[in-house]
Amino acid sequence: MKVKFKVGNVSIELTAIEDGYDELEANEPKGLSPRTTFGEKLKRLRLSRGKTQLETAQDMADKGYSFTQVRLSQLEHSANLPKRKVVFDLANYYGVKPEFFEGE
Repeated sequence: MKVKFKVGNVSIELTAIEDGYDELEANEPKGLSPRTTFGEKLKRLRLSRGKTQLETAQDMADKGYSFTQVRLSQLEHSANLPKRKVVFDLANYYGVKPEFFEGE
């Protein structure tokens, strides 16, 4: 669904994105635009696997990564790309290329 409106001299168009978490192709969720933030991409990956932040943190700890539920929450609420090591660890865990998290 698209909604268009004008504020002063600025025209704005918003597009609603459906929840497509169960429609995962390869390792990357559908419906992500180049403007999707790092945190939104990370959250969509987690949700596409049907896990909570706590379950993800525990699974990551079991696999040797040092992420807590609090840290995952912070990352999911961030628009900025974190340090390269964090990006590589998350990409490895989720089986995506680090470049997946780039672009805004």
